[in-house]
Amino acid sequence: MRNLMQLFLIVFLSVFVLGCSKTWEGVKEDTSQNWETTKEKTQEAWDSTKEAVHDATAD
Repeated sequence: MRNLMQLFLIVFLSVFVLGCSKTWEGVKEDTSQNWETTKEKTQEAWDSTKEAVHDATAD
């Protein structure tokens, strides 16, 4: 009975650790994609603001 419990514990921990590893990889990938999107949108906002200021002050 004790060997069965140890086997169950090993299998459970293995699955748990593997699941956490996949979750962590997913979090890193999502964060990377979000960071790239944020940089792109910030650059677009900056360019738009520069153009608006230029247009407003160019007479």
